[in-house]
Amino acid sequence: MIWKCVLLLVVAVVMQHCYKLALIMGYHKTVYAHWPGKCHSVHPVLQGSEDIALSEDNLAFISSGLRIQVCDLDGIDPRNNEFVGRIYLFDFNNPEAGASEMILPKGMMGPTFNPHGIDTWFDSATGRVYLFVVNHRADEETVELFTFDRKNSNNSLAHVRTYREPEFRSLNDVLAVSSEEFYVTNDGYFRNCWKTLEFLFLLKWSSIVHVTQEGGGEIVATGHALNSLGKSSGLVFATSPVGRFLNVYKRNDDGTLLLRHSIDVGTGIDNIFVHPHTMDLWFGAHPIGHAFLEHTTNLDTPAPSQVIRLHPTGEQDDPFSSVELFELFSDSGKLISASSSVAVSGNRLLIGSLLQKLVYCEMTVPN
Repeated sequence: MIWKCVLLLVVAVVMQHCYKLALIMGYHKTVYAHWPGKCHSVHPVLQGSEDIALSEDNLAFISSGLRIQVCDLDGIDPRNNEFVGRIYLFDFNNPEAGASEMILPKGMMGPTFNPHGIDTWFDSATGRVYLFVVNHRADEETVELFTFDRKNSNNSLAHVRTYREPEFRSLNDVLAVSSEEFYVTNDGYFRNCWKTLEFLFLLKWSSIVHVTQEGGGEIVATGHALNSLGKSSGLVFATSPVGRFLNVYKRNDDGTLLLRHSIDVGTGIDNIFVHPHTMDLWFGAHPIGHAFLEHTTNLDTPAPSQVIRLHPTGEQDDPFSSVELFELFSDSGKLISASSSVAVSGNRLLIGSLLQKLVYCEMTVPN
């Protein structure tokens, strides 16, 4: 009798776990296309626009050419191995010009540079932009720091330093809090095939690492498949596309984080854009998980794309105690597949993708 009860308990746990995985994969979902206005692809981006960081003068820095580093068992499309790491620049003040490829230092060209998450820090005294870039090197995870001087750089980036820390396990995104201090996410503990098992078993082995100007990294939060980071008014945000949630942390004076809220968003939110004026959070999102995975194995297979806006409606001292969610953009994958990032300036919307195009929209609907 006892063994029967144990067996029933095990079966119930397994079924519950399978149910969670089915929800994540989105087999129950249908995507209906709607755009907030006229949208079109941005030339010449073709190998992804995984993350977008916006400077204070409306310049969007875009990471492109991400080569997904997992084991062969995952079946990533072999064309992805030929991608070239690049940083593009898009000027919201002149959107008709498209995106321009930035000039990288010689040491950052070729296989050495495999960019993922990015963020900017603006020095108002000098007008210089500090650009932090997660870089998946062949044998290590690093954060590269560049500077950009719009007046004197001729569209080129100057490399300042490379950050290496023992806590850098499987980096995904970076969040700058000064020109010498930042947070990064490890989306898992492992960098190789074992990461797939982390996702499959929903293990809470990912982390947020705080790196100070004095050097050294400190793990300040852990969770399941933590992905992108953002900040606003003493708060730090972290997404989980796999868990389909947004974590809201209070940032303490010493840089440690205190979890305030974990918000179920109901879709695979990826990179965060924090609106500088409204405090609204915008996300590129993956509404159907299995379609996203199929897209990574065959780039010709479309994956639905989605842009979500999260509006805080709580009291002033705790604005994210309640929220409203809005879907601003949805596409079956014909215009853009696997939307991973977004940036907003006025009624202008820029949408990035994991492995393909960059899309620009003129929004004519309320946002």
